[in-house]
Amino acid sequence: MDSSATAIAIVVDQKCNIQCDHCCFSSSPRSQRHLRDEDILSIVDQAIANVNIRTVGFSGGEAMLRKRVIIQALERLHANNMTASITTNCFWGRKPAIADRLVNELKCKGLSILTISYDYFHAQFIPVSCISNVLEACRRHHLQARINIAVTHSHDAAHVVQQLGDSVLGVPISIFPIQPVGRGASVPDDDIIQVENEPANMRCPGFEPTFHFDGRIYPCCSPSVFSTPLSIGTIRNSSVEESIAYITHNAFLR
Repeated sequence: MDSSATAIAIVVDQKCNIQCDHCCFSSSPRSQRHLRDEDILSIVDQAIANVNIRTVGFSGGEAMLRKRVIIQALERLHANNMTASITTNCFWGRKPAIADRLVNELKCKGLSILTISYDYFHAQFIPVSCISNVLEACRRHHLQARINIAVTHSHDAAHVVQQLGDSVLGVPISIFPIQPVGRGASVPDDDIIQVENEPANMRCPGFEPTFHFDGRIYPCCSPSVFSTPLSIGTIRNSSVEESIAYITHNAFLR
């Protein structure tokens, strides 16, 4: 593990406009659990003040439901030459003109990467045209897009990629098995893909402290960690600097 983090993640909200059966956060349109605007901006300002942090990632729930504060955060990061990413289900891309306007706005405000969550589970709620519209807008405005596809034995990535057609050409795609946490815990065990690894390979691929909508701070961004007691403090009581120092110097977490 590096001696200091170069990125942090902020899970701004549990609320989402849809309710997927595999959701690791058990997000839904009815959830009221969220970080306050002032907490989000405080974390961003602390990240800016830390000379080692270069990137801040925003997710939910559905992060674009909090567009106003996300835009404020992007502006602050961009003004300090930092990069930012957003993970979204692209519900806002139903019309090409709207997708184009929003992608352009996000790019102008400083967004570096737009990560799109789309798979069999999201497709029950989000038309594939939303994703295609956003991908085409990203291509026009030279905004880097990525796609995350969660899979099970019964629902693989092939059909999703086929539906996206030419809009996905040149777009990096990450395919990974769902994790049995949150609402995903209700997926039958025999449908969850278990990937066996050598112990030497079972290391966290990144050092990304995560500031969670439940008010806690976690040592990495894996959803499986959020269902454990491995929080290292709370957003109200621990600063970004203190959290990174704690993770770095804690032998167990290392």
